[in-house]
Amino acid sequence: MIAPVDSRVAVSRGGPSTALRLGSVLGPEAAEAAERRANVWIKRLRLARVDAATLRDRFTYRGDSMWWFGELFLHKQRTINGIYASIAAFEALVESPTPARVVLENGGDIVATIGAAVCARHGVTFEDGRGRQGRVRRALAARLTPARYTAGAYLKRRRVPAASPASHRPRVAAFVHSAFWREARHDDTYVGPVLQALAARLESPDFALIGVGPTSSFQRRDWRRRVGDLREAPPASLVPIEALAPADAIRASREIWITRRQAREALLASADLRDAASVDGYDAWPLVSRDLAGIADLQMPWSARAMDEAAAALDHLRPDVAVTYAEAGGWGRALTLEARRRGVPVAGIQHGFISRHWLNYLHEPDEIAASAANAADRGCPIVDRTLLYDEFARRHLERDGHYPPDRLQVVGNPRLDALVEAARRLTADDLARVRAEVGAPTGAHLVLLAAKRIPEF
Repeated sequence: MIAPVDSRVAVSRGGPSTALRLGSVLGPEAAEAAERRANVWIKRLRLARVDAATLRDRFTYRGDSMWWFGELFLHKQRTINGIYASIAAFEALVESPTPARVVLENGGDIVATIGAAVCARHGVTFEDGRGRQGRVRRALAARLTPARYTAGAYLKRRRVPAASPASHRPRVAAFVHSAFWREARHDDTYVGPVLQALAARLESPDFALIGVGPTSSFQRRDWRRRVGDLREAPPASLVPIEALAPADAIRASREIWITRRQAREALLASADLRDAASVDGYDAWPLVSRDLAGIADLQMPWSARAMDEAAAALDHLRPDVAVTYAEAGGWGRALTLEARRRGVPVAGIQHGFISRHWLNYLHEPDEIAASAANAADRGCPIVDRTLLYDEFARRHLERDGHYPPDRLQVVGNPRLDALVEAARRLTADDLARVRAEVGAPTGAHLVLLAAKRIPEF
């Protein structure tokens, strides 16, 4: 999907058309504002009325609110982010001197819908020059993807034999993503040093490694890779979650799949949600309704199944503590909900930079508290202890995420600790050689900036 900032338009102001990227007229301040406003919009949706209840209370599974997964879906889709960014970009584009015509050369449905609406308001001719092929493919994928996920969950279990009853309760059960496990190094791409340290301190029976999800990352998964994931054996050093949660263990979640149509109809019939789709006076319902349908058809059935898997794994292993990372994401929240139900404490390990705009870590005070209308909903599934790199992350989660202070603990960054230790071992001769190689004058300070590029920013 082409991000709004990367979309290209041809603008005619009476003379020859000028091609430009929308990002070139958006500006960093407007892009930042779009991210903030999108998170506020998504968060407010929990209060919208669906039938006779709020969205948070309307859909539950074993008493827990499914909103904790719905908000993640909306955040991941980035539809509302794109709506706000597109409004800001097109409104800047049609300011004086007002163009006579704007032609969308490439971009997604968000840019096309908002571009047409903004141009119509300002009396500017708008043309969609993208063709129909991409739209047809996206519509087909929206219909087939939910069924593919559901069928794949059962097909994969045919290749993974059920685990024998556990003869020993592990002290620590670590849940890691199979796609990021490096079998040759026997570690995880994100938290390998932590897992290796745990394994070194615990006897083998006291430490269990459970792999969740496909064996390939999202970026590498075309249809051939998806088929391969169903056939490929999981890493030998991981116990696949499917072995601990056979088909019988996930049957309860099928009810969410079976009733998805009723859930979709309830969402799309909500007057509050329809009103929320008016963004800065522009009707974004064609875009918003698509995401609401995705919550019902894809996100809620997947989330209920993940909760079933987590429940079965915890009942099979009965660990003293569960450890994971990406604990604020979909699978991490499913694990946390089921661990909370069983009184198993969960530790979440920071595994990368926490962006200030990641909605996963942003909560309002009422989300932390139990629901007033649903006694079984004890609040957002925050792990018992979030282990963080530094005070910067701790302050952010406590101030902007309203995390209880006693659930945050700064423990350092093992990879940066190793880097600092390596730097301490450098000798004066080592430093002199590096200075000579980069052409730095004696005594001059060198600064190395290692930055992560986040495309949407």
